[in-house]
Parts: sequence; C-alpha cells; structure tokens
Amino acid sequence: MIQGAQEGIWEWQAGIEGSEWWSQPMYELLGLQVDECDIGLSQLQRLIHPDDREIFANAWAKLISEKGMQLLLEVRIAVKKQGYRWFLIRGTADYDYTGNAKKVVGSISDIHLQKQTQVQLAEEKDKVVATLRSIVDAVLTTNERGEVQYINQAAARFLNCTEEEAKGKHIENIIDLYEEESDKKIDNPILSCLSGSQKKNQKLNADIVTKSGAKYTVQLMVTPLISQAGRLYGAVTVMNDVTNLRLLARRLRYQASHDSLTSLINRSEFERNVRKAILNAKTKQKSSSLIYLDLDRFKMVNDLYGHAAGDELLIQFSNLVKSKLRGTDILARLGGDEFALLLTQCSISEAEEKAHEILQSIQEYKFIWEQKSFNVEASIGVAEINQKCFDLSYVLSAVDSACYLAKESGRNCVRVFREGDEDINRRRGQERWLQRFDKALNEGRLVVTAQSIINIKANKNAKVDKNGFEILIRMQDDSGRLVPPNAFLPAVERYNRAPKLDRWILDKVLFLLSENRNILSQIDKCSINLSGQSLVSEGFLPFIVAKLKEYAIEPNKICFEITETAAIANLDQATSFVQSLKDLGCYFALDDFGSGLSSFAYLKTLPVDFLKIDGMFVKDIHNDNVSRAMVKAINEMGHVLGKQTIAEYVENEEILNILKDIGVDFAQGFHAGRPEPILEFFKSSQFKVIAPKTRKLFAANG
Repeated sequence: MIQGAQEGIWEWQAGIEGSEWWSQPMYELLGLQVDECDIGLSQLQRLIHPDDREIFANAWAKLISEKGMQLLLEVRIAVKKQGYRWFLIRGTADYDYTGNAKKVVGSISDIHLQKQTQVQLAEEKDKVVATLRSIVDAVLTTNERGEVQYINQAAARFLNCTEEEAKGKHIENIIDLYEEESDKKIDNPILSCLSGSQKKNQKLNADIVTKSGAKYTVQLMVTPLISQAGRLYGAVTVMNDVTNLRLLARRLRYQASHDSLTSLINRSEFERNVRKAILNAKTKQKSSSLIYLDLDRFKMVNDLYGHAAGDELLIQFSNLVKSKLRGTDILARLGGDEFALLLTQCSISEAEEKAHEILQSIQEYKFIWEQKSFNVEASIGVAEINQKCFDLSYVLSAVDSACYLAKESGRNCVRVFREGDEDINRRRGQERWLQRFDKALNEGRLVVTAQSIINIKANKNAKVDKNGFEILIRMQDDSGRLVPPNAFLPAVERYNRAPKLDRWILDKVLFLLSENRNILSQIDKCSINLSGQSLVSEGFLPFIVAKLKEYAIEPNKICFEITETAAIANLDQATSFVQSLKDLGCYFALDDFGSGLSSFAYLKTLPVDFLKIDGMFVKDIHNDNVSRAMVKAINEMGHVLGKQTIAEYVENEEILNILKDIGVDFAQGFHAGRPEPILEFFKSSQFKVIAPKTRKLFAANG
C-alpha cells in the first residue's frame, strides 16, 4: 500500500544501520534511480538547499528528542536535472521509554507549483497595494493631547476647514465617529491610540460627521508616533473617503436581491427566504405557506401595446397584491409575469383564504392603458411548507404544479397542492418545460441566433461591424412562435440538461464556422455561453477540445461566456476549466458582471479576459449618476486587472457615447444590433457566402 502511494514515503530507525527506507515515488520525486545513490537522512540533508539545512536540522533534533513533536516543514530540495524545488516534509515519531525517537515515518510532497502561485499572487497583491497607495487621501496629525497639528489639502477639503482653522483644536471638536449605517457613536480611535491602549496601527470603517454637518463613510488608519526613546508623542491619521463605494455596495446588494422593475425581491432572494421557512418548519414545527401567481393576460397586453404597457401592468399588479399582505408576508417577482408570495407561520387553510382574497381583488381590478381598460386574470397555486417538505426544489415544484393546474382548470382560479392529488402529481413543477425542450430538441425547433458585439474604441463612428458576435438560443413552440430562453432554461438547468444543450450549440456553431471559412477569417470572436453545469460536467472539456480539432477552428476565434454565479459556485473546478481552454488559446468572458455581491472578491481568481457589465447598470447611465458611477468603477477595475470590458443593453446613441467617454471597450445591445437567426445574421452583414451543406443543416431552425 505504501509503495503505491502518490507521495514520497520514507522511514528512519535510530541506531539500526541500513534500516532507512525510501518508497519508489520518493526516488521519482527527486529524479533519482533506486540504485543511483545511498538513501537515508544524510543523503536527504545533502539534497536540501544550504539555506534550509539548518532549519531542517533544528526541526529534526526537536522531533527525535521531544516527545509529541511533529515534523512539518517546507524546504527546497535538489531534483536531478531540474534544480531546487519546494517540498513539504512531514514526519511522525515513535518514542522509547526515555522519550527519544526510535522510529520516524514521514513523507515528502512536491509543492513547487503552489509556491510559485503564492509568489505570483503576492506580486499581484503588491501591484494593487501600490496602486491604492498612490491615491491622495486625507491626512492629519495630532500631538499627545489630541490637538491637531497638521492637515493636508485633501483633509482640509474633506473637513471643510483650512489648516489654520483646524490647527490647535482638539480632534473631538472637529469630527464625530459613528458605526456604519447607525446612529451609535463610537470612541474616537485617535484618542484610543493616544491613551496608550492601542500600540499598533488601528484600522476601522466608520461614518464621520464633521462639525459643519457633512457626513461621510471613511476608512481610517491611525498610527501612533513613538520616539526612539519609546515615548508616545502623537498620532497620524489617514482617512479614505469611501462614501461612494458604500453607496455602490448598498446598490449592488439591493440590485442583487431585487427586481429592478417592481422593486420586489427577486427569485434568488425569495428562495433564500423559502429555505429559512423550510428550516423553521423542520426544526421549530412552524408551518408556512407558499403562493404562486401567474398573470394570464400579460402576454396579450405586451403584444398589443408593447413593453411599456406590460411593465406598467406588472408594477400595478405588484402594488395591488402588496396592499393585501400582512407585514410579515414576502412578495417576489420571479421573472416575466410570475410572482410568488411567502406567508410565514401561516396554515394552508389561511393561505388558501388569502389566495382567494387576492384573486377577488385582481378580478375587480381593471388595467387602463391609452384610454382602454383590460380585465386582468391570474392563475394561483398554493402549497404548504411543513415538516414533510424535503427541500427547496420539492416546495417550488409543488406550488408550481398547483399553479399550472389552475391554468389547466380554465385560469383565473386557485388550486391547492395536496399530496396524492392525481392532477397535481401529473403536472409537477417544471417537468412540462423539460418535456417541451426535449421535444423541440428532437424535432429541430431550437433556433440559433447571433447578436453583434462592436468594438467602440477602434470603431470611432460607432458603425455596426459584425466581426464579433454572441450566440443566443431560442425555442419554437408547436405553433412556430419563438419562446424566450428564460421560459425553458430554468427547467433545462434544474433537470441537468444544460450540458446536453451546450454540446448541441457548440457542435452546430463550430460546424457553421468550419463550413464558411470566409466568415471564420473575418470575425474577431464568436462568443458561446456555457452553463455552470457544463463547467463541472465530466467529459465536457475533452468534448470542446475534440470539436475544435474536428472542425479545425482556431481557438482564438472562440470566447466562452460564463456567469459569475456559476463560476463562484464551483470556483476551483471553474478556474481549472477556464485555464485549460485558455492554454489552448480560447478566450473567456464573465457574464452579468456586477450582479452578485462577490464579484470583485473573486475577480482576481478567475483568469477571464472580458467582463460583461450587467445591463441593469448600463441601461440607465444616461439618466442615473449612480449607474454611471458603477459602470465606470467596474470598467476601471477591469482595466487595472488587465481585462477588457463589454457593456450590455446598449439601446441608444446616448448610452453608446457615454460608454465611449468612460472607456468601455465593447458594446452589445439593440443599438449595435438585434439578435437574428444565424443565417439571417450573416446574410445581413458583411459575410455573404453560406455553404450549401450549412444551409441545409440550419434550414429547420434559422
């Protein structure tokens, strides 16, 4: 068993000549043959780097003489034909009755790559730190009594006073400090430092209120000034104004958890609350109930009067439902015309009564648009969250089944999920969408579309050139109408069909490019979306590599798009997946960047080339200063880290010009070009030739 281990194993016995032993992997790790050299402690010491030998000798001496010690040491060891490499040496000893080691068993592991990575990360960190230190911050100094001695110009502007006005005043007469987003006053860290209770640098975040009444959020660092004789004679304070960053962070937190149209919480935040309700039901025996509401006539309003009317209907509908809720009830918009309601500590009978009350209000309500009124209808499903609920998927599937059954029962009614109900069980959850997707895939009703991505730095006149584009997918229903991806992709992902869909798209698109070499030679990059499931799907990476080789596609023509949510959920696997394809020459983009709280935290870890700035920020930059500031911050951070940026939802010339001024690299949206079926896209662009073989393949799906 030991001989087959992946680590190098060694053994030493005290006072027994020839008893030392190395495993075969030990020789291999050191680049040696079994009969090439003597083995043992002395040979290992000779191989250790001269600068590390004393460290090893001291650790070894403690191990064999002090009972209970463990050997755990990182040293450099000479490897034949490779030079010195970093290894981790471990050792555990058995001791005799005198407390001396009689036998030591240990291992060595090659950690050279990890060490190199640590060095690279440290270098990157040093670059970021150097950049931050170059920013001019507010600086002030005080004497040992807390009286201001000096403030720089940045501090003078920050505190709204001159250096002369501040000099000699006690620090408490200049600023007050409070906990962030709180009215609770905190002790001044400068005074804590001067009192001697804080001997080292002190860092904290706080809200600062100047005597002029101005309020900021700052990062403070207070450093004691100590003479060579050890006497504390003052302190220096550096204040960095992070007010805008905090506002952006709060905006990010809000945007990450709320629907931008209705201001209701979104699906992810709602599901987080449902999970809490499930836990309470299991651990505290406190049942809750779930209600799904699906607007039945929303599509008609949208089709007849456009998205503006549809948006207004959704807003009014959400306000109508909110007016019927208790203070503890939670309403969310899940997407499109679907809403959900969590009634905490509410029985199923009470929830059914509430659902009928809401339905009656909906039936009495009339939506008016352009002097025309419409009756609004809704299908409502109700399910209980109790101790029998397995998990989130079970609960959502139950209430979704009830809602769908309400639709099948003629719409504009309420249905309650009850175990054993044959109709409910037959329509559980998103199985219907899964069936539709599978059927569409088998019948060739998936539609490959493309949308332009334009280079707005190189393309000064903002003319649409289609030498960069993103592949998008649509589905035709049985009547030939296009179904948007947000209708069927959740079911595809929930039932693990996403890798199958990704394989289908990749194969079709690479085949298209291979059959049209004139297109391949002219495009910049073809962007293809990959799901989080594909990133961790066994065999998916080799599939991509094989398809690139089969169709002889240059990897640098392909850019894969992944969402930050998918990447962060499987960070290690995602990073390895991305790096493997980047090593081939492919590019990667992080999609919907900025929509999650952890965006910046993981940005340095993921080796992506592009950041696609989430459209919820871009679409309002022409009339919202906060959105503009957020786009600018994301763009600048991306550029600092060596990544290019792509703005989504570029819908007009004004937005495009602002993005140019900010310095964003690429733009995508209706102003640059609407998504078109793939063949129409190329026929309407500079690429005119579509090979007959490709035309036949794509004839059924555009």
